[in-house]
Amino acid sequence: MTKPLTVLLVEPSSSIHRVCVMVLTRPSIRLSALDQGLVALNALLLEPFDLLIASRELPDLNALALVAAIRESGSCNRNIPVILISSNPVPPPAYLGIKATIPRNPQLAETLARYTDEVLAL
Repeated sequence: MTKPLTVLLVEPSSSIHRVCVMVLTRPSIRLSALDQGLVALNALLLEPFDLLIASRELPDLNALALVAAIRESGSCNRNIPVILISSNPVPPPAYLGIKATIPRNPQLAETLARYTDEVLAL
């Protein structure tokens, strides 16, 4: 049996969090879920993950700042693939290397499943 892929979900909204957990709960994924950017930054600096899924709008450190900090770090997650969840129509800066931005809409679960499978090659 292959080792599960590790996904860090950073989402403060309880309803969006529930949708994401529903999509990401499967044998091939070990999911860690947080709701704050600074706590996520600490986790990303200390523990390896295969994918970061983060809300653009976080209460303490927005996802763009979180990704920028990780990209500049020497941590094992420096090149982690990132999927952003956002209602903001402004695209993230290209230099952050974000794989996809998923809008908060009724197709969130379907879109998240598709991008997660694509990024993790499931």
